[in-house]
Amino acid sequence: REGQDVTIASTSYMTIEAIHAARLLADEGISAEIIDVRTLNPFDESAIVASVRKTGRLITADTASLSLGFGSEIVARVIEQAMPAFAVPPVRLALPDCPMPTSRTLSNGFYPRARDIAAAAYRLLGRPAPDRAVDESLPGDIPDPGFTGPY
Repeated sequence: REGQDVTIASTSYMTIEAIHAARLLADEGISAEIIDVRTLNPFDESAIVASVRKTGRLITADTASLSLGFGSEIVARVIEQAMPAFAVPPVRLALPDCPMPTSRTLSNGFYPRARDIAAAAYRLLGRPAPDRAVDESLPGDIPDPGFTGPY
């Protein structure tokens, strides 16, 4: 369906969560174009700008803080170059502006997960998120078991 696309610009292990979210979205006919931002400096925003010009929607998923984090910088740069392309305002997913948790119970609600990315995509598309179970058995601060590095 036309107009059912989103751009997800992710950093760090959030790309794994973005891939999981894209699979959830695909089940509902939504195409997610994931851009894995590998380096912060130098930062080449051209791929993100090109994708937003196609989709009209942007979600940033980052493991920095919400305020003054890299997701904010991505949004600022894309708006500077492609403001008319946005169908709706962009969404930033990041860590809350508070100290890092020190227990598994606290960390489970702290880190953005695939369900959060998918929910943001549904909001951008003006669609209700389906009520589906998502496997979140690992704590939010542990990457997917399929992740093999670089750290």
